[in-house]
Amino acid sequence: MMQLIQNLYKMNKNDFISPKEALKVLDTHLEGRKKRVHTFQVFGPVIFGCDMDLTTIKKSFKDAKEDELVISGPNMLNMKHGIALFREGEGWLFIATQSWFKMAVIN
Repeated sequence: MMQLIQNLYKMNKNDFISPKEALKVLDTHLEGRKKRVHTFQVFGPVIFGCDMDLTTIKKSFKDAKEDELVISGPNMLNMKHGIALFREGEGWLFIATQSWFKMAVIN
């Protein structure tokens, strides 16, 4: 984990992030027996918030092309959704990250 934090301090917003690194910074919560992650999905001018299964997020990360998984910009970082995933035909998905992640990226 310390190596991950050191690497993040060298990154800037909109930098690419690997699926492995992205999984380590997600802010998960339990809903019943399932791990879930809060997300914002962008549809044109509208943003919908919803929880997604962690397994769905993992599959999306695995299927993502190298340039489709990035660190979010400042607005989403401030809303604790520091990972952005572009999905063809669906647009951007912003994924909740742990609160320390914003500070690591901005500093």
